[in-house]
Amino acid sequence: MLAIIPFEEKHIIGLRLEGSIDNEGLERAFAKFREAFEGNDKIRVYVEVEGIGWESTETFFRNMKMKLDVLGEIGKFEREAVVSDKGWLEIATKIGDVLLPGIDVRHFPVADKERALEWIRGA
Repeated sequence: MLAIIPFEEKHIIGLRLEGSIDNEGLERAFAKFREAFEGNDKIRVYVEVEGIGWESTETFFRNMKMKLDVLGEIGKFEREAVVSDKGWLEIATKIGDVLLPGIDVRHFPVADKERALEWIRGA
């Protein structure tokens, strides 16, 4: 399931990933991205990850297409916080920070969730 985590700040997109991701969850998430792109010069992304799976091959490829659409707005991304105890995500976050210059990408263990929230909201 891909759920939206609400933030008062309109420039922050919050997502929670647990188990299988379906088309409806993807559509809700990318609607939030489109909304944030329209109203903000810079956006931040906060993601809590319990696990990731795809409901179907169609969902996986729809996700890939939507990611390509988002790449057109890559200059608007400012920060991304990834909260998870998954070791592979910590490594992936470090790689993303190197591959995406101009975007500050950081991993936080679940025990540091409050610190991640402070950081994503901070100046």
